[in-house]
Amino acid sequence: MRERLGIRFVVAGMRLDFHRPARFNDELAVSVKVTDIKRASLIFNQTIHAVSAGNALVCSTAVRAACMEYVTIKPKPLPREIVAELA
Repeated sequence: MRERLGIRFVVAGMRLDFHRPARFNDELAVSVKVTDIKRASLIFNQTIHAVSAGNALVCSTAVRAACMEYVTIKPKPLPREIVAELA
């Protein structure tokens, strides 16, 4: 993205909730879903489930990633092609 679009993403905020411990050799399933797209940021939720423990929820997060101009590191609107790909 740096070369083609001149942008980078930085984590601007995160909420992280631990629901139960994962154990060594647990089979884990990780999912990511974009839940909100704003002018210069996006929010995505992540979950981790312990498949080997009846698909129990281990951890959930909400992450706000801000789009920044690569050199100046100032906010920049999300490129249309990224918004189209995520919508």
